[in-house]
Amino acid sequence: MLARIAAVDADIWVLQGLDFDDGRLALAKLAEATGHEHYFAAAPNTGVPTGQDLDKDGYSDGPRDAQGYGWFSGQGGMAILSRYPLSLAETATDLIWSAQDWATLPAGFYSDEAKQVLRLSTTAHWRMRVEAPVPFDLLSAYPTAPVFDGPEDRNGMRNADEVRLLERMAEAIDGPFVIAGDLNLDPLAGEGKREVMADLLASGRVQDALPGRPTVDFGAASAGPLRVSYVLPSMAWRIEEAGIAWAEAPSDGDTRFTRHQPVWVDLMIEGTR
Repeated sequence: MLARIAAVDADIWVLQGLDFDDGRLALAKLAEATGHEHYFAAAPNTGVPTGQDLDKDGYSDGPRDAQGYGWFSGQGGMAILSRYPLSLAETATDLIWSAQDWATLPAGFYSDEAKQVLRLSTTAHWRMRVEAPVPFDLLSAYPTAPVFDGPEDRNGMRNADEVRLLERMAEAIDGPFVIAGDLNLDPLAGEGKREVMADLLASGRVQDALPGRPTVDFGAASAGPLRVSYVLPSMAWRIEEAGIAWAEAPSDGDTRFTRHQPVWVDLMIEGTR
């Protein structure tokens, strides 16, 4: 893992699926080992109990009854490593899904009690301020996969609204920004409200450096190759290079810690060096 991170040599990493510990001890060790002086993590919604039977299985304490899927609070959270100082400028992690007048929930599926407590964000929605030579905002989220539900399509609807929330956060930013994360939504293939991702890519607010490039292959017996991970800079940036790391077949003895391939983009602001 450390060798692969070093090979990409990114100034900023957005990590997802990383368990959260209250003292950030694991993240601090990872930041030290990778040479990133600055790091951030906050308690995610994953594994946080709701006290409601969200999946209608007769129980209210299972992993699918939590705010975001998880057997324990903090399972599969988010974190950021950076060579530049960074701070949390905004979080939308606690927003109640049903309280958003633009949101779409599965009709008749959730009880009134569940709708009062269920948050929109499966994991987290952050806007970070990065004090790079040209300061900018970094937006990240880790929406639910739009599967593992039933005909009510609760995960498909939630995933779509999580992506919409990220776009709404971006619309409020005046300066340069970057959206980065595993959004669990391909604009052309797979499950989910694909048009929502396609709309974001075509919005005119972000640049798509790698159109159509898959970032994970779930195999022929499942969803196959899909594009679910993104780095989307705003229009203020100049894209120098972009790519998808680790796309090659692993060599003998290579232990892969994720089947998702990291997306990287090398950016400059016009008029700077």
